[in-house]
Amino acid sequence: MALSVLIAVLAATAALWLAVTVRRGLAILASALVMGVAVNGMHFTGMSALSVHLHEQRGEIAGAEVGTLLVPIVLLVVFGVVGLVYALLAAPTDEDRAAAAYLDARRSPAPATAGPTTGSGPVGAAAPDSVGLRARSTLARPGAQFPSRRDRPPR
Repeated sequence: MALSVLIAVLAATAALWLAVTVRRGLAILASALVMGVAVNGMHFTGMSALSVHLHEQRGEIAGAEVGTLLVPIVLLVVFGVVGLVYALLAAPTDEDRAAAAYLDARRSPAPATAGPTTGSGPVGAAAPDSVGLRARSTLARPGAQFPSRRDRPPR
């Protein structure tokens, strides 16, 4: 069993090294074959360490029923698929990115003009957002017009 674990560690190390260094087609094919042999070697080495003993005692088999494992597996698959579909549908499109860029441009402070100032800059200027936590709302400010294709100049 220890030999199987050793083969697994060495194979994983070799796979990581090959994934980082190998870039040519034939070398990638050779490294994949080496990895396949290593995985099979680990599997059969571990299986050779297994010993099975037959017991003559007959009776009711204790253990989990079908629903005990099937229901959680089905729920996990359903929630996983729903989550992936939601992530796919919620991914921003080019129009979403354009709208966000438009709103960011509207939110950025106007160039400084001569006027009343405080110790850190003109009065009314937006405070710098050093950590990038500015709100990312698609509604911008109340009353702000959302960008439309009709507002774009003709090409």
